[in-house]
Amino acid sequence: FTGVEVFCWSLAIAALVCLDREHYDASALAAGLAATQNPPMALLAAAPVLLSIRRKPSTQSLAALAGASVAALPVAFNWWHFGMPTLIAPVLDLGLVSARRTASLLLDLSTGLLPYVPVLLVAAPLAVWRLARRRDLQAVVVALAVIGMLLAVQTQVNWNTDGRGLRRYLVWMLPPLAWLVVAAWSGRARTRLVALAVATSGAVLVLDPPSDTSWLEHRPIARWVMREAPALYS
Repeated sequence: FTGVEVFCWSLAIAALVCLDREHYDASALAAGLAATQNPPMALLAAAPVLLSIRRKPSTQSLAALAGASVAALPVAFNWWHFGMPTLIAPVLDLGLVSARRTASLLLDLSTGLLPYVPVLLVAAPLAVWRLARRRDLQAVVVALAVIGMLLAVQTQVNWNTDGRGLRRYLVWMLPPLAWLVVAAWSGRARTRLVALAVATSGAVLVLDPPSDTSWLEHRPIARWVMREAPALYS
């Protein structure tokens, strides 16, 4: 399942770079293209549209809206051809959004953020708090988009994953999470955080590389907890 997720990951990075440079139309287009594969990314596409409203002339907002609207093309096609916005529409359920599923995304020892990007997992919420205190509107909008994506992916009945590493939905959430951390700190603090994150996640890849059969088993840290203290791991 790597191909389409890397496609969305790279477009998320492009969208955030363009957002930093206030190229709202290009930012919305990049995120909108990613949303054609992963619809929750439409929330990231909405961020530059909302932020462009503060700018003059209004043509920037219209251009951003046009870029983001690319996300609607698969929806329009499915509705025309199949009579529903997406083929999984019958099994989408808002009632599936839960604290348990959120914890799974963040903390699951086989596929969550915790065993792969622990520094980012801790630093991102702190970054949002710091940026909110500064009243950084751009950062707050991006943070809300990330929270929305974390909740939106939970509406699927099939709560499964490739199992070779990080849950696939999280791959394309890494760029906005990292962007928030980079925006919240500067100078030596930022350098140390980045260095620590690279060292930690790099060590994970070296010590626990994915293999062709790793989707058949828990990751080593999960296996250890299951053996020693199974009550701690659902």
